[in-house]
Amino acid sequence: GSGRGAVTAALPMGESPAPEELGWNLFQDDGEADEAFGKSSLLSSQSLSPPHPHNDSLRFFTDAELDATPVERESLKRHTRLYGLFFKELSVEIRFMDSQATLRRRTGYWGYRIISTMAILLDLSLKLLPQLYLRWACSVVEDFTYKEQYCDGIGQKSTTQIYNEQTDDFWKIYFPVVAGWAIVGTIVHRIIHKYGRHKAYAMLAICFLYTALMLFFIVMVTVEVKCVGWPMPVALIMIMLQCSFVLFSGTSSFVLQLASSVILLAAYGITYYVCSLELAEQHGDESAERSMLRIAYPFFIMILLVFYLLMLAGSFFRERRERMQFLQRITIGSQHQEIIRQKTQNTELQKKLLNNMLPAVIVDQLQQTNFAIQSWDQLRSMSKRHHGVCILFAELEGFAAFSSQVHPSGVMEYLNDLFQVFDGLCDSYDVYKVETVGDQYVAAVGVVTGCMHNEEVDAEGDSYGGSMDWESSLHASSASNTQQMIGFAKAIMKGFQLVSLPQSEVSPALRIGIHTGPCMSGIVGTKNFRFCLFGDTMNTAARMEQKGTAACVHTTQDVVDLVPGERWEKLAKMEVKGKGSMQTYLLRLPAMANEEFEGGDNIASVVASVSKREYENPFFLQSKGDDGSDPLEEVSSAERLDVGSGPSLYQDIQPVSDAVYAEHTKWFGLCFKKLYVERAFLDGQARQGKIIVFVGYGLFAFVLAFDYLYAYLYGVVIGSICGDPAQLEICYVTVGPSSETIAEAIAAWSDLPALEKYQYLSGVSLLSLTPGVAAIIAGILPIGCFLHWFTHQYKYVKRKYWATLLVIVVNFVLATLMILNLFLFVANPLKAQKAFSVLMVLGIILLFFSGTSCVPYVCWWILLSILYYALMVPAFLKYQSLLQNGSASIVLIIASNDFIQFSLTIFWMGIFLVVGSYLNDKTSRKRFLLRVLMVKQQNQIIREKSRNERMQRHFLENILPANVVEKLQLQQEQWSLQLQHDKIQTSSISQRHFGVGMLYADLVGFTSFCKQVDPFSVMVFLNDLFEVFDGLCDDFNMYVIETVGDCYVATVGVVTGEQHFMAVDAPTPNSPQPLLDSMANAKDLVSFAKAMVRGSRQVKKPVLDTPALLRVGLHTGSCISGIIGTRNFKFSLLGDDVTIAAAMEKTGVPDCIHASEDVVKLVPEERWEKCKVHVAAVQSVRSFLLSV
Repeated sequence: GSGRGAVTAALPMGESPAPEELGWNLFQDDGEADEAFGKSSLLSSQSLSPPHPHNDSLRFFTDAELDATPVERESLKRHTRLYGLFFKELSVEIRFMDSQATLRRRTGYWGYRIISTMAILLDLSLKLLPQLYLRWACSVVEDFTYKEQYCDGIGQKSTTQIYNEQTDDFWKIYFPVVAGWAIVGTIVHRIIHKYGRHKAYAMLAICFLYTALMLFFIVMVTVEVKCVGWPMPVALIMIMLQCSFVLFSGTSSFVLQLASSVILLAAYGITYYVCSLELAEQHGDESAERSMLRIAYPFFIMILLVFYLLMLAGSFFRERRERMQFLQRITIGSQHQEIIRQKTQNTELQKKLLNNMLPAVIVDQLQQTNFAIQSWDQLRSMSKRHHGVCILFAELEGFAAFSSQVHPSGVMEYLNDLFQVFDGLCDSYDVYKVETVGDQYVAAVGVVTGCMHNEEVDAEGDSYGGSMDWESSLHASSASNTQQMIGFAKAIMKGFQLVSLPQSEVSPALRIGIHTGPCMSGIVGTKNFRFCLFGDTMNTAARMEQKGTAACVHTTQDVVDLVPGERWEKLAKMEVKGKGSMQTYLLRLPAMANEEFEGGDNIASVVASVSKREYENPFFLQSKGDDGSDPLEEVSSAERLDVGSGPSLYQDIQPVSDAVYAEHTKWFGLCFKKLYVERAFLDGQARQGKIIVFVGYGLFAFVLAFDYLYAYLYGVVIGSICGDPAQLEICYVTVGPSSETIAEAIAAWSDLPALEKYQYLSGVSLLSLTPGVAAIIAGILPIGCFLHWFTHQYKYVKRKYWATLLVIVVNFVLATLMILNLFLFVANPLKAQKAFSVLMVLGIILLFFSGTSCVPYVCWWILLSILYYALMVPAFLKYQSLLQNGSASIVLIIASNDFIQFSLTIFWMGIFLVVGSYLNDKTSRKRFLLRVLMVKQQNQIIREKSRNERMQRHFLENILPANVVEKLQLQQEQWSLQLQHDKIQTSSISQRHFGVGMLYADLVGFTSFCKQVDPFSVMVFLNDLFEVFDGLCDDFNMYVIETVGDCYVATVGVVTGEQHFMAVDAPTPNSPQPLLDSMANAKDLVSFAKAMVRGSRQVKKPVLDTPALLRVGLHTGSCISGIIGTRNFKFSLLGDDVTIAAAMEKTGVPDCIHASEDVVKLVPEERWEKCKVHVAAVQSVRSFLLSV
């Protein structure tokens, strides 16, 4: 037919959302991403795909899903206490700690291995190399102060002897302890993670083991050196072990690190106190040993305080960020679960809705194609032949007169009450409701329910199903189905008598017709398509109902032969349209006693439920939980954290596996393979670290200020010691040549000018900044802060990782200035200690407070290490040259020894921090991949949900008007707030319409045509014909109300066209607008009718090869619209004018348009021919004919 192309526009055929609606996908394979969510190792190496060319490639990585937004910070404050260190709910805190421990499980193992390895390397380097240098110095320099104490015969020892002496205690004591510590820690770590319920105990065990090991080293080193010179080695050991604890232990808890730090610093102070007493007792209060301890301790305690301050500050902000991300993952996880729930709910809703309109078999077939009708072949494949089907038609006799005396809303409510009773009885008698047409109710047994003998058919209508012996079982099945239907007929007759009627002078009566035989089922139409039955059986059952008697079942000889035991009353043969003379029978139901109705109690209960005037919501079918609670009650994740403890509740999602990470990265995981992904990661890191950078600058300024406070206090200590002439030699060895000058300056401190005070403080401070360098740094810090703020605020800087690069550059400039200052402008020969402090401070700040990735951090360390060694080596060689030239000075030897020890310490410190940066970067990149996957997964489910909703809406709008669907949805939202999900008042959906044009069209000779042609061919023919009509609807603003067999009902002014409607109880309007609307709608109505007649002539009847001629009836007026029924419900029109329109079709002329006088008045320009007066709906109607 000419309307074939309308199929693709009318049916939801494989819709796909537009790219601009969805954005681009990071992961190409959606199926893989589904499995990867929660099983990240299933991601393929090809899952990263380039961005959509029309979208910002950073959108998925810089949206609120990936950033720490103000909402999240507010959420962190709301759910935590003590500055974000603890969650308010214990269960949430436990879950967070468990997730952190699980996340860093492997890092804990690496920590034990690193400590064991580094213990050997540190001992060999920090003990052996300084001793080898001292042997060289003692052999080169003939005489210097404290030579006997420092050399002690070392010049005559071989390298092997020195090695054995220095490592003997290590291999006998330290290494066994460290190895045993690592083994015990690994075993405990594994047991807790494998068998422990709460993985957070692993972090507690690690904290205890690390703290115990550091206390062991403090005690053993102090005992080994006999309280002399212990502050430096103990401080270096504490720094290295604390680095390992923070970076490699897998313990991210700030509280545990704080507790460990407090214990160790207290132990360091206690050790000083004990050693001070011990040395005073052994050597006296003013001994050189005790004075050296008093001078060394403040310097190294300052280094430890700065180090622990920076490490704890970094741990604090890192944990806050992790807790914020934990809340973010809970939010995303909750949203994910909510989307899944909604998706599942909508899927179940769609299934229930379709099961209310179509047989379950048809729904299952549609579900296989995701409810998308791809072709007419698919529709035809859903067709089946059925044998032994008993079909019932029930109609209200006198309904037209009854509806003319009752308000339309009352008629609507009565029909709903009545049909709900019938629907409720369908389950009791295993009957399938086919459809309702106005006051007519059609049901069948043997198609979907009952004893079914079905055959599949191909596109040509040939059978290819049915392997059973049809002839032997068909009669028994037919008899069973017929008996079942007669029981249902009795039940609905009894139910009809129990339903209350509105006040009216006319009381309708129920008339029932039944016939049994073969039929064909299938879906017909492209607009308002429905599951229909075709064949002579349907026509015969309809004729039995039309020729029947009120309060009786009218049936054929075939039914009586199948169920001869009923009280049949034989009638005289009658002429039946399209069938000829037939022998029929009556079953008079009112004469039977109430107790003879099977299931009488069930009928009464169904009617009782209807009397409440509550109806199941046919559009939103929802259920409550087993405990009666509403499972759909929404609780904001921002107000309540649902992490629970059971396996079915939220579990914190772990990062992607190492294998997946390796697939997406290169250079040992230091960079993503895709450049745009790497840029996106760096951009996200910069955005997350936007605030923390300012904290880093503030900490650096605090360290500078604190350094000068320390310098003054340290100067007071030096002055108190070095002011004694007997201690000058000790001060010269420990502090340097300036010790005497410092002592004098402290004594006359109040009289010194400010510049001299600063110079003296700079000499004893940790960083030793000259005034010029200090002024430059004071200018660089605000400039760095401003540039960072400007980069993040300036809208034209799209890629915020430039802010991170600026931080690295500023940090590098600061470190370079401070190292150059030490080697070029500071006279103190003990430069290595101060250079170590500079690199330690800035290295930790850059690691924890910049958001930089590993590669820039490694470059930072390499460049500064090159700078340091480039300045250190010449200075070291200069000292050795002075020693060789006879400038015997213990200060040069001590300075050279410090160069060796602290240069090695800087090297190992750099290794520790670089490895820590690598592990942190790797964890961040894994989390980044996870977050991208979560966002992508979420968006994928949202798209799936949206697609299902669009398909559901499209599917519904092929059955119900869009405004009715929208109203049902709006009512459902209102009911959700009132927790009334399962009931509706269908009358609230009804509306009263004015100026409506109504069309009824029927095929001429359809009954005789069905008798001559195979039912499958009839269905194909009707589909082709109705497809033509459906294609014309959009052109003339028509809406298809329903198709009933060969009858086609359409309107204009209800859903389409010029609409004028109001509530059913509102008074009739007096304005002229309805008349104007009627004129426009009537013109569309007549034009559509003429197009239908022309189009029908182009469609040939199969076999007969004759054109499909129509009888078309038109009328215009008012009507009531609404949903009738709860099963196979449909959008229906009621009212006298609807009855008149149907009467116009029934009394019409073939191949002509039969219209009422109301239509002719509105469209007088057509060539109307006056016709006779008809009686319809208890009123006379003058009509006209229009030839096309």
